[in-house]
Amino acid sequence: SSSSLLMSEMTMMQAVARCNNIYLYDLSPEGQLYDNIIESKEESSLEIRMSVSNNNVHHPSEILVVIRGITLFFVRRYINESIQYLFSSQYGIGHFISVNFTDLDAAEDSKAHPVCYQICFLDVSIICPTTSKSADLIGLKTKRLVLMNNYENETSMDLNWVPDRKCATGYQYDDEKDPASVGYEFQQHDLKTDSIVFDDSRDDASQLFDTSLFLRISLEVEQLRLFTGLSDLKHHDGCSDHDFFYLSQFLTHGTIERESPIFYSSSDLPESLFSKRKLFDRLCSRRWREVTMSPLQLTVLIDILPSCLRILIRDDDDGSEVSPVGVKLTLSQFCAFLSMWYGNMQELP
Repeated sequence: SSSSLLMSEMTMMQAVARCNNIYLYDLSPEGQLYDNIIESKEESSLEIRMSVSNNNVHHPSEILVVIRGITLFFVRRYINESIQYLFSSQYGIGHFISVNFTDLDAAEDSKAHPVCYQICFLDVSIICPTTSKSADLIGLKTKRLVLMNNYENETSMDLNWVPDRKCATGYQYDDEKDPASVGYEFQQHDLKTDSIVFDDSRDDASQLFDTSLFLRISLEVEQLRLFTGLSDLKHHDGCSDHDFFYLSQFLTHGTIERESPIFYSSSDLPESLFSKRKLFDRLCSRRWREVTMSPLQLTVLIDILPSCLRILIRDDDDGSEVSPVGVKLTLSQFCAFLSMWYGNMQELP
């Protein structure tokens, strides 16, 4: 096709990968508690394509990813480390790209386009500890979650903040080539030829990046259900972060379902930890409690401005008969969500 021809002209390198049974581990000293970042299920799969532009001053590189049927342990510190490794010009893959694929003849005052990425999660469960050392958990289950980046101009921002489907350069997404629009049959999307960036129908295919734009990260979530994994005791069950660190090695995590166990015993406690048996049994007695009264349809915009972080949340109204947002929280559950934001979400590498 003509778009694939343009892609072949504008890309220096392209990598396409497909696999099943995805595993990702955090081997850093800080990751000893939640070291298994991704757990695969029988139906798990990963499809990814990375296209590196031959002139990233005029045209961005892109990454398209679709992940199906996994359990993801969301620890913000690890996410920050991964982003630094992938996109920073000083470390890891980002450093490799900046050294080997930067146009040395470009004007010194021209800034290279940031990488355009779109990540689609299908049938995924996400477990968020309130901190990277805590046994208190927040659980999320969703049929479809799409994460993408774009860049916006503050002065021209729509006050209704209806998100434009744009990639990192401000190009308009073609829904027919958007991995998220393909739905659950992502195999129909041809990662070898289709693209959300390299489309010859755009007249501004070689525009320079506007450094006055701010970064916007967009999340689109369908059929989202929220759970909490806390102790049911009226008072604290006495399991400190220090105790959980030692007991966690004898526990495995259950699936996120209403009233299902959060932890299972993976092995018997050694004699040296028999004094912790009561704490161990209390952890195994914890259950997932759903707080959503019906599945949610949400769009979340995260604007990273020079002076602040702005988060906008909308209950999507696409004309279908979707129940309004309804959650039923106890005070302890509400505090757990706050703890996740002020704990886990603020942790740095």
